[in-house]
Amino acid sequence: MPEFNYDQELTKVREVVTRLQGELEGTILGNTRPAWKCCCGAISFGEAEAVEIQPAGNPYEYQITNPVLWTVGMQETAERAKRYSCGLSEFLPGNEIQEMFDRYFAGIDVERITSEYFTRKRA
Repeated sequence: MPEFNYDQELTKVREVVTRLQGELEGTILGNTRPAWKCCCGAISFGEAEAVEIQPAGNPYEYQITNPVLWTVGMQETAERAKRYSCGLSEFLPGNEIQEMFDRYFAGIDVERITSEYFTRKRA
């Protein structure tokens, strides 16, 4: 078995992320979400359009493979155009997201990357 090389594995992960992000952008960008507000009315947003997919991993690169930490950048369609973020699950079912991530990251030792990240931080 070849020796584990953190930097090479992370390079593979980044290449996968680029392809995965492209698929997600094709599926999600341009979709809209209705206006909403919190139950007390302190936070509210008008109808908004998905304008970007934001992968996880900044600044904690080992988190890049965790779909729960990826977000969708939203921009209101109204004049004031506030921005906010929401999860991928606002647009796709959770099981579909997990299957997509499992498919893209198959063959990459995600647990080893996480372990190595923390080993390097302690050194």
